[in-house]
Amino acid sequence: MKIIRGSVVRFRATFVDPLNVALAPTSAATRVWYLDRSGASKVDEVAMTQDGLAWVGVWDTTPAAPGEIDWTITCAGPVQGAKDGQFVLAANKSNP
Repeated sequence: MKIIRGSVVRFRATFVDPLNVALAPTSAATRVWYLDRSGASKVDEVAMTQDGLAWVGVWDTTPAAPGEIDWTITCAGPVQGAKDGQFVLAANKSNP
């Protein structure tokens, strides 16, 4: 997936057991790893809020340099779980 720098990325996760039954963790968070515009490695913690059985958080792509962005969503409480992923952040000379 390609995202244009300056966009806001919306993360959404529902945690389920092996039988695909939705679970209810007490909290969830997203960690986003990227290189900033100076080339320094950064990790942002994205707070997530509960929306029904799902957890939702948003991350502003503005400070990131173009390239691969890695993320991990984790949950805590009586439920432990995680999901990893990545996307490509794109920008060109008109989007400095």
